[in-house]
Amino acid sequence: MTKKWRRKMAKNMASSFNFCANNVVQMITNIAFYEFISLQSYTIHPVDSYSLLFIDYGKLSVCMQGETFHLKEGHVFLIPPQTEYTFETKESAVNVLLIRFVSDNSALLTLLINQTIALAVSHRNLFAHIMTEAKSTFPQVATNVFQTTERNRMKDSPIGAETLIYTYLAQLIVFMARTQQSLDNEPLQSSTSISLIKKHFEKKEIDDIIGYMEENLDKNFSIAELSEYLFVSPSYLKKNFKKETGYSVIHFYRVLKMERAKQWIRENQMNFTEVACRLGYDTLHHFSNSFKKYTGLSPTAYKHSIHTIESKLEDLT
Repeated sequence: MTKKWRRKMAKNMASSFNFCANNVVQMITNIAFYEFISLQSYTIHPVDSYSLLFIDYGKLSVCMQGETFHLKEGHVFLIPPQTEYTFETKESAVNVLLIRFVSDNSALLTLLINQTIALAVSHRNLFAHIMTEAKSTFPQVATNVFQTTERNRMKDSPIGAETLIYTYLAQLIVFMARTQQSLDNEPLQSSTSISLIKKHFEKKEIDDIIGYMEENLDKNFSIAELSEYLFVSPSYLKKNFKKETGYSVIHFYRVLKMERAKQWIRENQMNFTEVACRLGYDTLHHFSNSFKKYTGLSPTAYKHSIHTIESKLEDLT
């Protein structure tokens, strides 16, 4: 698909898009969040729906129709119906959200097929919203795997939850199209707005502190220690970190530890005691309790669950 052809399609689509926005997604058939171990290969057989992949963490390659596409954290990738594909994980563990859906809006979706698209962080959060609503609306046929048919809907699901899922997915597809459209057009001139410059520096501070936490997961920092590293006051750090990320500093630090623990367990290169030590836990018991509180599973149960991934994939084919 050439850039010139995509531009023409986007131009033709723009005038009629308002009439078809509500029909971007006719039906969602599956929502599944997978945590893959490293250096594995999985073949997915053709289905009658579109398959949307979102890489939540790590890197993988998707091979289909004689082409290979390399995806990394933050990338989304759309696979058309009746397409067999294989994906391979790399040296590290990978988290993937898979959403299968039916749509009659081929004009819009054709723009996105075979395109590796990096979404803005704010748009990626829509995937988290979809998972949250799915957990409260549909029973799990396996860990974090939902078949979203009407007969499977839970009786006590929140009002409008399914509507929100469809709305979030439609928004994601529109944002994907806009992102792809911006890549096909000439780059915009950068703004010199003072407010934008200020925002840039605030965001860099957040990036710096997150990077510092990731490099020191074996520690147990306090707000005062992290503030000292950035040369800012504790109140300033707490306010701006919460504003940018939606989480408190210490909670975010604990989440980083737990996500790294999940990664190391999936990569199967350390035992639980080594994982606990490298994440700054004094005892294996303390680590196990924290891990279970975060994931709902003990480290042993979690390790067992990730090795059933192939059977979960078979349930969706």
